[in-house]
Amino acid sequence: ARTAGGSRRYSEGDVQRTQRIQELMATGLNLEGVRRIIELESHIRHLEAEVVQLRQALASEADRITRSHRRDLVPINQSVVIWNPSRP
Repeated sequence: ARTAGGSRRYSEGDVQRTQRIQELMATGLNLEGVRRIIELESHIRHLEAEVVQLRQALASEADRITRSHRRDLVPINQSVVIWNPSRP
């Protein structure tokens, strides 16, 4: 974006991206290498977010299954009976 006076304005994301490009180029990478690394880093962030989402869905499903099985339980009488087949 530009100001009313025509100066450029950069977002925080633009500044961070530019700094990351400078860091990578300082290691000796060319622009294509930098582009590929930034693309892969973005892909990793996407996959990490997907893993978090899948873990939450898995935990939710496990809770649902646990709750459904507990509804199947039937209370029993808590009395104790001693069984001795040798007594008349």
